[in-house]
Amino acid sequence: MAGPVGTAPAQDWPCLIASREAWRAALAAAGARRVAIHMEDSFAFAGALLGAWAAGCTAILPGDATEITAASLEDGADLFLGGFPAGETGTRRLLAVPQPGPAPAPSSVTFTLPNPPVVIFTSGSSGSPLAVEKTASDLQEEVATLESVLGAELPAVTAPGSGSAACVLATVSHQHIYGLLFRCLWPLAAGRPFSGEPIRFPEELFESIRAAAGPVLLVASPAFLRRLPEARFPEARPGDARAQIDGKSLAAVFSSGGPLPWTCVPACAQLLGAVPVEIYGSSETGGIAWRRRESEAMPWTLFPRVEIDAGEEGNLVLTQSPHMEKGRPFATRDGVRMLPQGFQLQGRLDRIVKLEEKRLSLEAMEALLRSHPRVAEAHLTVSTGDGGGEGEVAGDDNGKRLGAVLRLRSGDIPVRGSDARAELVQSLRTHLLQGFERALLPKRWRLVAAMPISAAGKVIQTDLQALFRPQMGPVILATSRLDNGAAMLELEIPAELEHFRGHFPHMPLLPGVVQLDWAIAQGVRLFGPFGGFLGLQAIKFQRPIMPGMRIRLELARIKDKAGVAFKYESSLGRHASGQALFAS
Repeated sequence: MAGPVGTAPAQDWPCLIASREAWRAALAAAGARRVAIHMEDSFAFAGALLGAWAAGCTAILPGDATEITAASLEDGADLFLGGFPAGETGTRRLLAVPQPGPAPAPSSVTFTLPNPPVVIFTSGSSGSPLAVEKTASDLQEEVATLESVLGAELPAVTAPGSGSAACVLATVSHQHIYGLLFRCLWPLAAGRPFSGEPIRFPEELFESIRAAAGPVLLVASPAFLRRLPEARFPEARPGDARAQIDGKSLAAVFSSGGPLPWTCVPACAQLLGAVPVEIYGSSETGGIAWRRRESEAMPWTLFPRVEIDAGEEGNLVLTQSPHMEKGRPFATRDGVRMLPQGFQLQGRLDRIVKLEEKRLSLEAMEALLRSHPRVAEAHLTVSTGDGGGEGEVAGDDNGKRLGAVLRLRSGDIPVRGSDARAELVQSLRTHLLQGFERALLPKRWRLVAAMPISAAGKVIQTDLQALFRPQMGPVILATSRLDNGAAMLELEIPAELEHFRGHFPHMPLLPGVVQLDWAIAQGVRLFGPFGGFLGLQAIKFQRPIMPGMRIRLELARIKDKAGVAFKYESSLGRHASGQALFAS
C-alpha cells in the first residue's frame, strides 16, 4: 500500500509503533503466515494488526473469540492473538502479548501499510458468517474515499497532538469491516485520535462526550442510535438528555450496518447536535453510497467511481467499484429504485415470505408494529417447530410460524399469563389488522428489555428464533473478550424464564443453582471443556436477580487451576460470585 498512512497524535504514535514492532518481531520469530486476531481494545488491536502486516502475515479477523469460532479457524490460522481459548487439548498456538521496546521519537516515525491482505467475515445476519478477503489496495481506496468525501466536514488536523482533531468514539467492533475502517484505519490514516474502549451504553456515550477535551466523532450502529432517545439520565429532565453533555455537539455521527429509522434522525440532531451520516455497503462490496437526510425519502449518493444498476428482480447490482474485486458485478438482495439523482432502497427482497399461501413483507409488518404507541422496536422471524406464545395456533401447511420480538417504550414487561399481557397482545393484533389479514398475524410474541445485538450491531435471526424456545437460559445481548483473557457477557433475564415458575409465586427470584449452572456452561463454551467437576469455592450470593434485569457476567479461567471464576453484576452492584473447579 503506497504512501504514508497519516500522522497520528504525538502521544500515541510512539506507543503504537513500539507495539507494532514488538508484534512484528514475535510473529517473525514464530514463523507465522496467517494469524487470527481478536481484541477488545482498538489501540491494542491496531498494534497487533499492523505488526502482523509488517511481518508479512495475513490477518484473519473473526467476529468473536469463542471456542467454536477458534476451532473453525484452526485449519487456516498458524497463530491466535488476543483472547482466544487454548482449545480442547490445550495445543492451540496462542501468542502472548510481547513486551514493547523503547518508543521511537515522534519526529523519527514514518509509517506505511504493507501488502498482505486481511480476512474479515460477514455479520451473519442472514446466514452463517462468510469469509471475505480484502487486499491492501481495497482498504487504501476505501480509506482515501472516506477522507475525500466525508473528511472535509470534520475538524482539521493542524499538528500532531494539538487536540484539534475529532476523537473517534465507537459502539461497533473493529472486527467487522465498518468498525475496522471507521474506528481504526481511517482515524490512523487521517491522524485522528481514537478511543480504545468501545461505548456499550448511551450513558457511557454522554459521559465520554462531556469529559472530552475537544470535538468528538461517533461511529455507531442503528441499534445503538435507536436506544438514545429512551436512555435515562438522572440529572436531566425527561427528554433533555443533551443537558448531560454541557451543550457540546458531536463533530459527526456515522451509522451503518442496517436501516436507520427516520425517527432517529431528528432525535440524534436534538440529543447530539449532529444529523447522522448513513453509510450503505457490505463486507463484500465495501462502501457503496452515503446520505445525510433532510427528509425521510432523501436518496442515497454513490461514492466516487461506484456504479450500480437494477437487476432483473429489481435488486441493486454493483457493477463497478474500486473497493472490491475488479470486473465482477455483485448482486445484492436489496430492492432498488433508480432516480436521476441517486437511488432509494426498497427493502430486502429476501424478507418477502409466503404464509397461508400469501406473500408477506416482514419489513412492512415491522414498520406497522413500530407505529404502535407502546412499541419502540420490532423484529419478525419465521421458524418451524415447537414454541409457546400467547394465543398460538398451528403454523401453516409447511409448519412455518411467524414470531414477533418487541421492545416496549416503557421498558416494563407485563408478566406472561397476566391480564395486562393479554390486553397488550390483543392491542397489537388489532393494530396489525389495519394493514394485514388475520391469517398473517404473528402466532408467537416475545417481549424483551433489549434486542440481542451482535458485535457488528445487528440483530441475528438465529438469536431471535432462540427466544421462542422454552426459556431455560438468559438472553445473551453481547459477548466481548477483555485483554486479560476474561470474557464479559451482557445478559437479559427474560420474564418467561422457566426457572421463575414457583420460585417464588409473589416475588420471582433466579435460583442460585441456576446462576451456577449458567456460569459453568458459558465458561465451558468460551474456554473449552474441563475434566470432572471437583466442587465450588468462595460462593457468595449478595443480591437477588429478578425478571427483566440486565446483568453483566464476567468469566475468567483460573490460572494454575482447571476452573472458572465468575461474577454477576449490574447497576445495583454485585449479585453473586465464586469459582467452579474441575480436574485437569
